[in-house]
Amino acid sequence: MSEIWIRSPREWQQAAFEDFTSRLPHTYPAAVCPGGGKTEYALAVAKYLIQQGQINFVIVVSPTDALTRQWADKGAQFGIALNPEMSSRPLNQSREFVGGSVTYGLLAGKKETAAAFSKAMQIRRTMVILDEAHHTGENKAWGIAVQTAFELTRHRLLLTGTPRVRTRTASPSPATGRTLTGCAGSCATTTTAPAATSETRSSAAWTSASTTQQPTSCPSVTRSR
Repeated sequence: MSEIWIRSPREWQQAAFEDFTSRLPHTYPAAVCPGGGKTEYALAVAKYLIQQGQINFVIVVSPTDALTRQWADKGAQFGIALNPEMSSRPLNQSREFVGGSVTYGLLAGKKETAAAFSKAMQIRRTMVILDEAHHTGENKAWGIAVQTAFELTRHRLLLTGTPRVRTRTASPSPATGRTLTGCAGSCATTTTAPAATSETRSSAAWTSASTTQQPTSCPSVTRSR
């Protein structure tokens, strides 16, 4: 897998990468401490899925314009060309890009925008990366927009560096799981979440699944079946 990573992965990154790529889950929440390497982990997964023909489109959603550009810059290092100025019409962009990096605010700005992204999901085999995904449980408009836009996407990777207890929507309660070593010597906890029911899917529980309380000093991965 050396051709996937831009540097040697940390132990938790490699373990979570192998877990994701061996099961190819629809929704995969991961709570990682700040500076733990969640961006590189997510892009490594996306690069692998592109190489394997599982996806042909990548969308990253983050809270700020500055973060959209950071994701695009890091994506370029992985050979993934993300448009940091993707408009509300995701399919109307240069073919040099394999996706884009947008804000939650753009998705929630107009109903037509989330609908346009939803239509794109039906046309492209897409992986969506939600950065700081806990915001979708705190901001009702953002949560609704994300649910509308990405309900039909092939893979959803939910990242957060700020796991929280309070959310606006119910989320699965993870069970205890195995412990790994990573994040500069801190622990990385991998847990298995119950399979989502039709009720939790309809309430957009997946948008806040990574907001469950975890030790903020440790990166953790909540495995969904």
